Amino acid sequence: MSQYLFIESQDPLEDRGADAYLETALELCRQKETVTVFFVENGANATRKGAQVALRDDLLAAGAAVKVDSLALQERGIHANGLPAGLEIGTVEDIVDLLADPETKAVWH
Repeated sequence: MSQYLFIESQDPLEDRGADAYLETALELCRQKETVTVFFVENGANATRKGAQVALRDDLLAAGAAVKVDSLALQERGIHANGLPAGLEIGTVEDIVDLLADPETKAVWH
């Protein structure tokens, strides 16, 4: 069974293209596909608890695995206790593990 990995490196609060990208992930999740959204680099800004990123919250509610890179958090001064409920902290190794799975379809924005 296929699984989808969406790597978001752009800040959805600044890059309007991120909305369409995350909307695609949400639609796949609604179709009962296995979806992981991994925020890296500037995408980590969308994981702050107070950030108004409706699609992030919609993805969590729809059952997607939503993760943020630990290094990206550290570089931006975002603390783990400042993350929304359900959002997980991950590492580059987690991304590599998903990419190594032949069933994973990955897209990077």
